[in-house]
Amino acid sequence: MLGEGVNFEVLGGHEEEYIRIERGDFFDVYYAGPLVSPRLYQMGYLPVAKFRGQRDRLFLVVKDRLPEEGPILVAIPFLKPAGYPIMGLDVERVKLVFTKNFPEVFQLLKEGHVHAGVMYNETWNEIDEEEKQGFYIIEDHIFDTSHIFMVRSGLYERLRSALLSFKELEPSNEEDIRKTIKLYMDFDRFLKLWSGVSLAQALEKATHIGFFVYGEQVLFANKTFLKMVDYTSEELKGMDVYQAVDMLIHPDYRGFVKKVVKRRLSGEELNIDYGELPLLRRDGT
Repeated sequence: MLGEGVNFEVLGGHEEEYIRIERGDFFDVYYAGPLVSPRLYQMGYLPVAKFRGQRDRLFLVVKDRLPEEGPILVAIPFLKPAGYPIMGLDVERVKLVFTKNFPEVFQLLKEGHVHAGVMYNETWNEIDEEEKQGFYIIEDHIFDTSHIFMVRSGLYERLRSALLSFKELEPSNEEDIRKTIKLYMDFDRFLKLWSGVSLAQALEKATHIGFFVYGEQVLFANKTFLKMVDYTSEELKGMDVYQAVDMLIHPDYRGFVKKVVKRRLSGEELNIDYGELPLLRRDGT
């Protein structure tokens, strides 16, 4: 189709992928996942095609079940954005074990070195069904991103025509890159919230301070705050943050607090001293 030979090269892992890109071992065509596609775009590569209907998908896989106490060892090749499936775990107990690639994650699971592992769906699907006996998917995270064929800008028109001649492929463009960048930005916000939860839990014994940590939902409230408003942790955790404002903040202050919440959720960093902020207890007092 191109009138010349085509050489394929499979990289051994994400570490090698980073090294090869940064030292300039470029390819004419790169089948790039969300880990490297923004970097390639910065370097002048252009998105050209993707498999029809393909979406990046990550599983959190366990053998038997997670331990009820103590640390939870989770194997993972890289944190961003592969860390999404661990968001539902107890962040204070999670200990990450980094691997070179997704197959190594499963190997550590098989050998019992970790309790859970984050795996790319295509890697999981390639494993023999008999070998997967006794392993279970407890989190299934589907992204709005795709693996993308990216090409050198000087070869764009020529390779675009060749790639899109395959019926399995559909066009890709800068919007796919923007989706990937947004994925990273969203995960950065999650990491900040995760740090906030860790800090909150570390301050759990500070009985003179009442506070809660929120994202789109309430993530954590310490015992002092719960006592102040007469609600349980189970009642508040996971509640929509704006619903929590309506329920917990005095009507005279709700509008102001909601504006602050909206600005913080948009990523804006604020340093606001509320002064006295009247709260409402369960009975309305």
